[in-house]
This record gives sequence, C-alpha cells and structure tokens, in this order.
Amino acid sequence: DDIVDSGDTIVKVLEVLALTYPSLIVHTASLFYKKDAKISPTWSLHEAHTWIEFFWEVDLKEARYDFDDR
Repeated sequence: DDIVDSGDTIVKVLEVLALTYPSLIVHTASLFYKKDAKISPTWSLHEAHTWIEFFWEVDLKEARYDFDDR
C-alpha cells in the first residue's frame, strides 16, 4: 500500500484473506505508515508525520495534457 493511515484497509484485507485462505501467512508492506494506525505493516519505509499528497492522486479528468506538443 502507499500509506497505512488508520489501518482500516489493511485490517479488512487481512480479515478477508484469513477467511478465504486460513493457512496463508500474510506480510504487509507500505511506503509510509502512521504510528497510531490500528496495525503496523510488516515492512515500511517512513513514518508519516504530516499529510502526504501523492502524485498519483491527481484527478486526470481535470488535468490538461497536450500530447501533440512534441
């Protein structure tokens, strides 16, 4: 995942995986995590102290790109 903020998403995913594949061992990874999340990822790169704007969250419908200008 890109960030473990509240931890709700990873908790839900782990619940579904445990029900579907009870013998599966699952590890999690995240670029960023928040210390007060419900769950900590197995692996992470950085602790998030402030709000993070990821470039992939840009609304491409609003962004204007002119690919003909080459």
